[in-house]
Amino acid sequence: VLMPTPHVGHLVDYNLRRFLPGQTPELDVLVTRILEGVEAYPIPTPEDLAHTDKEEQEFFSHFEPYAPVIPRCSAKPRISVIMSVHNGADHLQETLDSILQQTMEDFELIVVDDASTDATPDILGSIQDKRLVVIKNESNKERAFSRNLAVSHARSDIIAITDDDDFYLPQRFERELACMDADPNLGLCASFITCYETNDIFRRPCESEAIRICMLKNSPAAHSSWMVRKNLFERVNGYRNFYVPAEDYDLLARLSILPDVRFQILPEILVRYRMYPDKNRQKMFEIQQKNANFVRLFLLQNLYPGMRKEYLPIHMRFVREN
Repeated sequence: VLMPTPHVGHLVDYNLRRFLPGQTPELDVLVTRILEGVEAYPIPTPEDLAHTDKEEQEFFSHFEPYAPVIPRCSAKPRISVIMSVHNGADHLQETLDSILQQTMEDFELIVVDDASTDATPDILGSIQDKRLVVIKNESNKERAFSRNLAVSHARSDIIAITDDDDFYLPQRFERELACMDADPNLGLCASFITCYETNDIFRRPCESEAIRICMLKNSPAAHSSWMVRKNLFERVNGYRNFYVPAEDYDLLARLSILPDVRFQILPEILVRYRMYPDKNRQKMFEIQQKNANFVRLFLLQNLYPGMRKEYLPIHMRFVREN
């Protein structure tokens, strides 16, 4: 059975504009490009399905409780910077130095040591900067839980995400905070990143509508460049452990369906991101893509209410070819 191209194109155009209210020349260009790539796709057989009913039941059984919410203190820094680290001693010192040397100095740095067994506790213990707050997990809880814990301790209304192995350019907090202050409806600000090992630059769409469209394929905003309003974590209940290592994509997807929230990606490099091209990370990528498919299905079902999971392979074929 084939789906005629004009019919599919009409549905895509109609639903994208319903999902993304407002008309801009940039949106017209994006919709046109998507429509040009729509072809007739065969409806998949049961053997084509990416997930079985058993996997779906297992998926819903894996949710874990979120970290407890800690009452806010009265004194508030402008930014609460959060980090989860587990055995990250190899690059942790360089990362901490790049954070503590930011030009915007009014922040707290909340690091959750997720039961590290290497030199991580020693490195954290050697830092004399009073802006550093260290929280220790007695057992390994995974980074989604640990980030929720850090957010729950945050005293600021603005959260900056950091990883334990990336390098942050000195102006990152200053540039992103200026954007957040300029627009009260801006819920998340991010930036371009460059690969630490190769200097390749990862550019992404910058405007809110374009970011939402790109969400249907992958997360367009590099997680370790995010600056987010704390109340958004509270509105969507933070990260979910089941989605690791695609927990950032899951969180961004749930934020993207909030109609009053805008996004922006600054067209400048503010983060140097480690890709580890010399390591075999195939297993991690396989788990990441499997969990990312659940996120894509969630987005599609919000775009097309009632859409069944059987149609996910059609969408994945479309995004792979475009």
